[in-house]
Amino acid sequence: MIDEEGAHFKLPASERLIHMTPEMSLETQKIIGADIIMAFDQCTPDNCTREEVQQIMTRTHRWLKQSIAYHQQFPTSRYGAMQALFGIIQGGIYEDLRRESAEFIASMSTDGLAIGGETIGFNMKTTVEVIRWVREFLPENKPRYTMGVGMSPQDLLDVVAEGIDMFDCVAPTRNARHGALYCGEIVQAGNWLKFESPYENERIQIKKACFAKDLQPIMANCSCYTCNHYSRAFLHHLSKQKANLFTALASIHNIHVMHDVCAKMRDVIMA
Repeated sequence: MIDEEGAHFKLPASERLIHMTPEMSLETQKIIGADIIMAFDQCTPDNCTREEVQQIMTRTHRWLKQSIAYHQQFPTSRYGAMQALFGIIQGGIYEDLRRESAEFIASMSTDGLAIGGETIGFNMKTTVEVIRWVREFLPENKPRYTMGVGMSPQDLLDVVAEGIDMFDCVAPTRNARHGALYCGEIVQAGNWLKFESPYENERIQIKKACFAKDLQPIMANCSCYTCNHYSRAFLHHLSKQKANLFTALASIHNIHVMHDVCAKMRDVIMA
């Protein structure tokens, strides 16, 4: 349950109730020792009414002030390292609320700005649209972070083209565990790049029978350990056996593809 002070949780093992406040959230992140820590916020579901979205945004803005105050009092992690605090833009699918939130977050004393909410990374068309709504308010001297973007290699290309610096997503390893392996080629598309693939969602489903005797690597031009040592057929076999080795090899490939996309984007930007 969420109230004006924070969020209520029940620990599954002990059933002890925890009331997570902005201060408790920051304290926890300082114990973890992360380089980048996030202000306490409420993620906006896409199915909220406008009134609910506005309430969530206002609550998030108030919690940001509390997060900043705590961070200014305790600027380092428990281990003495400096930590960067990011504020999170909310506002759902409403342009005026997104712009209002972006303007407010940009006016606060944070080290970077994140764009959050359920739609970010889930619906890429809307994600790009939201970035365009708020871009004019984002300071040039602070990193810009889209939360949850990275379902496919093309998603990274799309948000960086709009001026985004950072993103995170569990999809590369989650897809790997379920047998969805990125397969395509990074090509020049005008002044930018594109991830071209003949496969739906830019990935092959290695568990399909058509790969049982396929001796090719996952991607012909991929230099990852998996593609250099194992065929699609062998990976298909491992997936059918539910071998732990499959998860490792599949994850190595998917993460390598994402790293390669980032490296090529960096080359284009720096050229």
